[in-house]
Amino acid sequence: MPMTSSASGHSTQDEKAGSMLTAERLRVVIELGRQVGSIRSLDELLAEACRLIAEAFGYDIVGVSLVDPLDERRLYPASAYPPAWTLPKSFRVPIGKGLTGWVAATGEVRLANDVRDDPLYIAGPGRRTRAELDLPLKAGDRTIGVLNVESERPNAFRADDVPFLEVVAILLAQAITAARLAAHEREAATIRERARVARELHDETVQALVAIGRQLDLLQMDQDSGREVPPRIELLHQLVERTLDGVRRLSRNLRPAVLEDLGLVPALQAFVDELRTLGLQVHFELLGDPYRLSPGVEDAVYRIALETLHNVLHHASVPEAHVRLTFGEDDLTLEVTDVGAGFDVVHALELTDHQGLRSMRDRATEIGGELQIRSTTGEGTAVRLAVPARLILVDRL
Repeated sequence: MPMTSSASGHSTQDEKAGSMLTAERLRVVIELGRQVGSIRSLDELLAEACRLIAEAFGYDIVGVSLVDPLDERRLYPASAYPPAWTLPKSFRVPIGKGLTGWVAATGEVRLANDVRDDPLYIAGPGRRTRAELDLPLKAGDRTIGVLNVESERPNAFRADDVPFLEVVAILLAQAITAARLAAHEREAATIRERARVARELHDETVQALVAIGRQLDLLQMDQDSGREVPPRIELLHQLVERTLDGVRRLSRNLRPAVLEDLGLVPALQAFVDELRTLGLQVHFELLGDPYRLSPGVEDAVYRIALETLHNVLHHASVPEAHVRLTFGEDDLTLEVTDVGAGFDVVHALELTDHQGLRSMRDRATEIGGELQIRSTTGEGTAVRLAVPARLILVDRL
């Protein structure tokens, strides 16, 4: 039957509208691809990606959840658009629970064009969602997060939305991985600069102070001759000693010479020995065939171990702790455990005076590692860091 002119006009308009929508979505794909090559901070990247997707596809809410580096069994809200829908950083979704949790657990796409018909759907705080689409963000075979898009209209997702968003999810996962690697490179550059400053402090400033102290010794010997040491010389001696202690401490904190020269194992052993003199008995166990790590990974592992053991020394109220460092074929793992006071991890992360825990989490994220902190009040704490083999320089010791 011939098509009427009116029907033909509507068909043409629909085709034009469909072409415009397709062009806009292709623009988003191209823009995200461009951002993969122009790495920015992870927070800025995710915020911009959520905005682009929401505006191009016309969705009410677009969010990204990432696997929690402190506990790989949970997701945390990394970004959302509009910003007003960004959930608190302390909010967590157990992997396997709800639509996003199911996607994180299975690595598969989940579409609910009417959430009332999906038994997995759990309503978010204050939301009027009627349709939801969740896609996994993958780095290789590992799911690192979930791209979540929601609409207040039922049946909001067209048949061609899924393939477009699958491409977007691939590009977004690549951008996240690249941003994390870029952060890792910045950290490595910072470490190299710390090492340079530490060596200059040791080789120049410390030696100059030692020479000044020696000259004061000679001056004291010349002027002593059995008489009382002049008070000014004694004060200068004390000032030089305090300055030397401070510079040596600064040099060690920037990057310990033993870490720079001999690597992670001797540096950890030296720190363990130092803790024993302070009354904390640390049982250090080394497993596997040690190999050198890239400077950024080495520094992060060392400082996470230091922060954890400092916490045991000052807060756990126990006389001993256990450290296990395992050089495996697939990854390197650091495990620190105690049976002390324990604490509420989520609550501690929300407090402003627990910068140490956040620093540990950030260091693990920057090197692509996974950090788990499990603690129960009155039963102790277990910290586990795993660094993938792809970040390890295979240089056997």
